[in-house]
Amino acid sequence: MGIAIDRKTGDVYVANCRDNSIAKVAADGTVSPFAKSELFKCPNGISFDREGNLYVVNFRDNKMLKIDPKGVVMLFATISEKGLGHLCFKEDRFYVTAFESHEIYEVMLDGTIKRILGNGKRGVVDGADAKARLSFPNGIAYSQWGHRLYINEYVNDSAGSLPRRAIVREILLEAAK
Repeated sequence: MGIAIDRKTGDVYVANCRDNSIAKVAADGTVSPFAKSELFKCPNGISFDREGNLYVVNFRDNKMLKIDPKGVVMLFATISEKGLGHLCFKEDRFYVTAFESHEIYEVMLDGTIKRILGNGKRGVVDGADAKARLSFPNGIAYSQWGHRLYINEYVNDSAGSLPRRAIVREILLEAAK
């Protein structure tokens, strides 16, 4: 599912939903287990903080987990009411997509959680805060050139609406405080 690169070592970390584990791929291509835990419920999104800790969000529940550099997994935060998509880290906070509840959350390093976009109702409606409606937000990235997030969303997902389509939306954020 998710992939994160340790900027200090160049090692690549990969979330494995079916095995409920995280694997490490060393620079020489060697693959080894890094973390496995009962807390994993289809680990999906994965990102490092600036201290080298790895964070994972579960697709099958609403938990965000912290993994220390030795592979020890612990609960970090309970974010939404339903399953999560992916996350990204910028400066001192994470941005997390709540795939099944159609919302975006900001999670601070102290565990403080704030819903920043969406109202829990599915749709494609632009607007600030709870006025926005999202449709299964999944992937997320923070722009290097300003206070912007980019998310992808599924806009039709039924067999009758093939081909399935996704959109990418740009979200303007207030400057980090």
